[in-house]
Amino acid sequence: MNPEIKAQWVAALRSGDYQQGKGALHQYSTGNPDLFCCLGVLCHLAAEAGVVQSHLTGRGEVQYDHAALILPPSVSAWAGLGGNLSPQVPNDSGIPISLANLNDGGSTFERIADLIEEHL
Repeated sequence: MNPEIKAQWVAALRSGDYQQGKGALHQYSTGNPDLFCCLGVLCHLAAEAGVVQSHLTGRGEVQYDHAALILPPSVSAWAGLGGNLSPQVPNDSGIPISLANLNDGGSTFERIADLIEEHL
């Protein structure tokens, strides 16, 4: 993984600026805070860098290059993840698990940031 982008991603996850959500990269609701999956935070950073296009769907999801549920190839390539659309890290038992499954399974952004820092 690109070390500079990795550092930005880990810092963003730990910043408290993103509220964690499940089931989609980025969920939007008028009057409520946006919710992000850990991969959605990476997508948001990519959009801020001008790497990926984002737009709001009628279902309240934000799509990045037409993806709302998985990491788009453009973001994976930008981040230096080798085209991996479902990055994995070892869980507490050492078994590889996708970051999306960790996120949706209840791991905090802080824990996910630790795993990204250590394994990607």
